[in-house]
Amino acid sequence: MLIEFGFSERRQKVYRRGIEKLDEATLKLVNDAIERAFAEAPDALELAEDFLKAVMKDINERLPEMEKEVNDKLRREREGGGQEEEPIPFECRMCGCAEYTTHYNGVKGPRSSITGYECNGCSVTFNDVAEFSNK
Repeated sequence: MLIEFGFSERRQKVYRRGIEKLDEATLKLVNDAIERAFAEAPDALELAEDFLKAVMKDINERLPEMEKEVNDKLRREREGGGQEEEPIPFECRMCGCAEYTTHYNGVKGPRSSITGYECNGCSVTFNDVAEFSNK
């Protein structure tokens, strides 16, 4: 699943470890609930089994949706750089153009960072849109 997104082996291991921890935490919560229910009443075992079935059914029904959300997030990070830049009002102090291009460090994904900006009119480069702009 993660190989298709081009994630490193290390990142895949971290992702799998997170899923395993989530599984362990879920099972612990379920077991704790069963133990409490059984301690309160000896005939609670049947109630606890019903509860466990209901929880597992809910988890199984929600798992595909949760997996899709995780995959979508990973895909967006991989394809879009993980950061969305809010446009800043801009007017080039050299030529008056109202548009600029953002330059990134060439790394895709969450490690991408902005290295600078360039006016679309006169191609002057600058580091801070708000500081360089006439607006």
